[in-house]
Amino acid sequence: MSKINGIQLSNLTNIFKLIFCLCSLALIFAYFVEFFLGFKPCILCIYERIIYGLIILPPIVFFILRRGARYLIIPMILFQLVQVGTAFYHVGVERNIFQPTKECMGDQSLDHLSFEDLSKKLQEKRLPSCSNPVYLLPNISMAEANLVFSLVILLLTLFFLKKDEIIRR
Repeated sequence: MSKINGIQLSNLTNIFKLIFCLCSLALIFAYFVEFFLGFKPCILCIYERIIYGLIILPPIVFFILRRGARYLIIPMILFQLVQVGTAFYHVGVERNIFQPTKECMGDQSLDHLSFEDLSKKLQEKRLPSCSNPVYLLPNISMAEANLVFSLVILLLTLFFLKKDEIIRR
């Protein structure tokens, strides 16, 4: 088995496989909820999907090139941190802790429009407001579940990297 700075390549491969599978699972679930259960995503949900796609990129590059694992881990962890931050903000918007951005307002921004502008807005396919949660279970929204899931992915990544001494003090 080949090694990178004393670390077996199979350990890095397993970390990339784990992250790829977990992030793919998150994306599959999000699209299932949208297309089969009929819940439209808000703009923050769409951003979170994009970030999951970015988290998956380093493992894909590694699987194709079979090199550069140590350099691909850093952007993967940075994307995971961005995902946790975005999910935290999303939960805060849903819980009215943070002010939503203009893009998060969804269909609520119809005030002060002329008849023609209102007519155009009604014909557009608008995204729902980020402050209207979609609940998976009673009192647990998709954004809250995503925050927990994102944290689990980040902590698992850091745990396995530390365990295999890929992250040094």
